Amino acid sequence: MNGKLARVLGYPSPIHLLGYYAFQADIDNHIDNSDFERGSDKVMTQIKREELDSRFLKAGSGDYRKILIAMANSQLKDVRLQEVADKIGRKSSDLSSYMKTLVERELVTKVDRAIYRIQDPLLQYPRQLGRTGRRLARVNPSKARHGAHEFRE
Repeated sequence: MNGKLARVLGYPSPIHLLGYYAFQADIDNHIDNSDFERGSDKVMTQIKREELDSRFLKAGSGDYRKILIAMANSQLKDVRLQEVADKIGRKSSDLSSYMKTLVERELVTKVDRAIYRIQDPLLQYPRQLGRTGRRLARVNPSKARHGAHEFRE
């Protein structure tokens, strides 16, 4: 339990969730290490989901999200701007200011001229981004107005 507990203790707010999920996982009316193990896994999943939601919202809406989705769908780690432009139906020259903003928001890194990489590993999975968009659309439609219906996986 010490390793898992130490992971959760790095986050100040979710410690109460650990107790909640440990009690929820209990099947023998005795809270033990296995209950805390399962509880801490749930807490970490929830924390990562919240981080992903936060980072995805940080991208902005509309073309910013489309760019991230296109990059996440790429087979390459380093993605050419032309590939992104082709995937979202825009000219690569139209995307320069978007890419500059995504770099400033620390969501992508410029690797070379017209080549970018998603900086955050959480944002590199298109299925996760699609789920995040759908979840955000349910929770707060105004913040995710360019949400689930625009994602193509």
